[in-house]
Amino acid sequence: MGILASFVLKRCCTRNIAPPTDGDRHLVEHPSVQDGALRHRTVDQEKWGVTLRDLRQFKRLVHDAVMKGIIKPHDRDQFLPSDTSCGPSVYTVTQQFIKPVTEAAGNVSWALMKHPEGLLCDVFITHGWAEGIYEFVDKVEDSWPRGGTAACVCFLSNPQNLDISDLIRSPRESPFARALESSSSMLVIPNHVSSIYSRIWCVYEAFLVHTWNKPIRVAQAPVPTGSDMLRVSCVGLSALAAGLLTGISQATYFGLAKSTEQQLQVVRNAFFYSAAAFGCGIMFLFVMRKHHWIACQLAIYVFAICLETWLLIMTLACGQVPCN
Repeated sequence: MGILASFVLKRCCTRNIAPPTDGDRHLVEHPSVQDGALRHRTVDQEKWGVTLRDLRQFKRLVHDAVMKGIIKPHDRDQFLPSDTSCGPSVYTVTQQFIKPVTEAAGNVSWALMKHPEGLLCDVFITHGWAEGIYEFVDKVEDSWPRGGTAACVCFLSNPQNLDISDLIRSPRESPFARALESSSSMLVIPNHVSSIYSRIWCVYEAFLVHTWNKPIRVAQAPVPTGSDMLRVSCVGLSALAAGLLTGISQATYFGLAKSTEQQLQVVRNAFFYSAAAFGCGIMFLFVMRKHHWIACQLAIYVFAICLETWLLIMTLACGQVPCN
């Protein structure tokens, strides 16, 4: 029943996205009108940055637009409006949301609409546009570099309603290269749709960051919680119950010789300390945000086996019937 309940929770429970605040709505409903072309000529390209707080706000606004039917599924992106883990692609969000909002603000980029004087980018985010916007923001939020203040995010940093062909004519002098040069690190956002390195710009950005010997960090999904952990726990408890029932029945029916007591104690201690060691290792991996490693998954299974075996031996030792 526990395993069944965990699967039902996994399917029925979704991540909640907070509703937009009054300030969020004011940004898109009553934007400050600027001269986008002039603004992007006067603000240095490496200052077209957004903060982590801006990305969280953007996620709330996109979700609200999806719920209101402003952002809709189409032939190339048949996302589910109820899905809060992936969401519409960056292509869809740009066409149906970013462009209309920034057009009303004077064809400025989302970044300069938020920060007209600009924010110097110290983080450069490289990603693929086929990814879901919620997936993108969740990974950025979970992997944001410590001390980072503003990031270059192409679909928010560049003016989507202006012709920027002149700006990218020379890749080395493009806004991407300028922002990457001023950044202290690169954050790579993989996705479940396609490799980001199928995009030539991502390849070029990787070339530049390697040439300039800047650190590269690969983003990861948030730590699994809730129904995911419940499912693992229920599976472990089911196996534990089966082992205990078997041990109790065997010990009661056949009994154990007294000569095995010392051996059982040695084996019991070995499994107990092994379980403790693997448990500490699992906690360390979760604290270091390495929960996605195969080693962490294997450690969870070994930990469960050691713990269940230790409890089984404890049951045998406590419930044994001496042999004649």
